[in-house]
Amino acid sequence: MTMKDFDILLLGVTGCVGKLAAAELISNFGEEIRLCFGGRNVGKTEAVRAALAAEYPSALKVPIVQVDTANPEVLGAVVRRSKVVLNLVGPYPVLGEAVVKACAESGVDYSDVSGEGLWQHEMIGRYHDTAMETAARLVFGLGIASAASDLSAFFMAQYMHEKHDVKLSQVHMVWTKFESAGASGGTVSTLMAEGERSSSERQLLHDPYLLHPAGSRAHLPGQNHQTTPLFDVDSDRYTIPWISSDVNTQNVLRSYALLEYSYGRAFTYYESFAGSMGNGFFNGLIPAMIMHFLMGLLFLFLRLRLTRPLMRILLPKPGEEPSREALNNGCVEGLITAHGENGCYQISCRLTIPFEPGYKFTSISVSEASVLLAKADEIDLIKAKKGCLTAASCFEELLVARLSSRGIKWEILD
Repeated sequence: MTMKDFDILLLGVTGCVGKLAAAELISNFGEEIRLCFGGRNVGKTEAVRAALAAEYPSALKVPIVQVDTANPEVLGAVVRRSKVVLNLVGPYPVLGEAVVKACAESGVDYSDVSGEGLWQHEMIGRYHDTAMETAARLVFGLGIASAASDLSAFFMAQYMHEKHDVKLSQVHMVWTKFESAGASGGTVSTLMAEGERSSSERQLLHDPYLLHPAGSRAHLPGQNHQTTPLFDVDSDRYTIPWISSDVNTQNVLRSYALLEYSYGRAFTYYESFAGSMGNGFFNGLIPAMIMHFLMGLLFLFLRLRLTRPLMRILLPKPGEEPSREALNNGCVEGLITAHGENGCYQISCRLTIPFEPGYKFTSISVSEASVLLAKADEIDLIKAKKGCLTAASCFEELLVARLSSRGIKWEILD
């Protein structure tokens, strides 16, 4: 095997998640990995490195290479020097494909935090076969969308099988607390870009099997798709459709397929949001209806041609960063309910992420995953993987264990 110059090439270090991921990699792995920063503007990248060095002096040892994603030859040459390319340059539908293509063609592993199901679908269609030939591992969606949901479904399937020797029929995730630093500029850009898609493309966004491997769907079970406020018996509260439920479900079901449908022969998955709405049949109805209406209005304004310019002024722009206080005060809780096949067993689990999800969890999750990729030659489970993958299908229990060591908890309640 050709010796690589870098274990991880980090693109996008000048962004908020990029800075946090760099700090994670430097502070937790230090000399364990050979990290390199890649950026189009070397001066800005050097400034970020200097700022990191104020807290982590070893950051000054991290080399910097100039990377221009618009120049395929230059990009390919830098990619081939790396074991893993950690791509945090967005928006992905605009800037991501060149990096995916270079990694697939060069047989270099790739990781990102994309949350755009339609873009992931396009990348799988264009580069999965190439990655299979070159043995590249292209892992999408390693942020809060969709790693938390994907690993939670995997965890419940594994627990049910190991403890009760039972397959799953359904997993339902209810996000009961989601305290974040707010929607990022990248998320806002993604939602607006979706509004510019054709109507037929937007319909695909709601297809739960959008990321399913090519082939017949005749054997696949129908999936739930919540569109209105509903009372959830398991969490004893009203829930509304979750903003990331489509792409999270798509990633969970791709994992289900790539793991050879091991969750159960008729496995279904869906997720909802409960937030601060009150418990009980009547207490949460009005808050749920109001929240559902406001979220629907926001989505409408983001996607209408007439209102998009106003929303661009009012909402965060790509590159804007939340305050340090907002980053330090967030947390997430989710109630996961798993049902066994044939009515056997119902297990509940509480997912707890004790820090801000959109930036902090995302940076931790993608950093831990990228280090696992960098060490893939030493890890039999990952070494055998290739193609376009998801968090669960690539890393299985390994990433669950790594995140658990960082304070994320999956706690069985029954």
